[in-house]
Amino acid sequence: MSIFLNPSMKKMFAMMAVVGAGSDTGNAWMMKPRPKGFLEGLTIPEATKQIMHAAQPTFLNITVNRIREEIKINNKEDLEGLVKTIFEMAENDSVDTDQETNNPHARMGETYADILFSLSPDMPTFEMEGEKTITFTRILLNAIQNSFESLMGKFAEAEKAGTATDPTTVNRLISVVSFIGHLHVRKLMPTSLMAHVVDDLIGLTRYNNIFVVEDRHPDPTLIRCVCELMQIIGKFADGNEKGNILITQFLARLSQLAYSKRDNTVELYTQDIRDGVKAVHAARFDNWPARAGTQVLVQYEELTYAQAPEGETTDQSVPKKVFLDGGQLPEVIPRPNGTPLKVLLPGLALP
Repeated sequence: MSIFLNPSMKKMFAMMAVVGAGSDTGNAWMMKPRPKGFLEGLTIPEATKQIMHAAQPTFLNITVNRIREEIKINNKEDLEGLVKTIFEMAENDSVDTDQETNNPHARMGETYADILFSLSPDMPTFEMEGEKTITFTRILLNAIQNSFESLMGKFAEAEKAGTATDPTTVNRLISVVSFIGHLHVRKLMPTSLMAHVVDDLIGLTRYNNIFVVEDRHPDPTLIRCVCELMQIIGKFADGNEKGNILITQFLARLSQLAYSKRDNTVELYTQDIRDGVKAVHAARFDNWPARAGTQVLVQYEELTYAQAPEGETTDQSVPKKVFLDGGQLPEVIPRPNGTPLKVLLPGLALP
């Protein structure tokens, strides 16, 4: 097993792998058998919430498989109910603050994005007379757009009235923007839409591929949102020429805002905003390293299906990997795109 952890942490992982193999001490977290008709009589949103809530703490691919097998999508309304329910959970995600940069970030955004990414290839499409084809991705992007525009409208209203935006709206915007970043990395969010989100947040408009800076100073929360978005998409975007150019333009605008002054004397933003922007520049300089308290790339020994708890697997041919979620108990998840497994380790300091 290859992992950047001290010996005591390695021992903890080894013990939890035994628990995951079905020992008596693991009964507290193992998925219990579901009675027949468990979801009968529930609406699509209600059934989706039941499955999503029952997923903690168990195998993420089992959650995906349950949605595939137990929720029947017969029409456009069913598909909308499924997608919008998962998005609403992401939209109302808990928000934490990065201890080093003081920038806020959504706690479970990447998990929700993983679930949607895994579901997307198997979802049906519906032809509507006189309308565009209804697809899983179209419903998701429309829901995100409607939410984002509504939240931005509330920020604009608060700015016009000279009042502070309520904390619920602040947290929802942070969650939505973080979620957008995770979807973009999984190629469920086009670059053009992601760039449009940044344009709206910090006043950077494009005309014929030329960036024009708007004469406004956005709310500090909007700057923090973009800082977190850069941390999420930076490594992915810098991997291609177009994304590299966008990141450069976005960082230039962030720096301009962070150090802007009124009458060339009074700084418009506080030091924590400047520190947040500095942290993004530093992350890019270091090729976007994994951050303490967020998901960290690691490698684990494989946990085969023969070792997995009984009743928690449908495919006996593919090995699973141990996945630690939020420092709690091991989850198992095969990454559909073959990338290295990621693990959430709050407070982990990498060498």
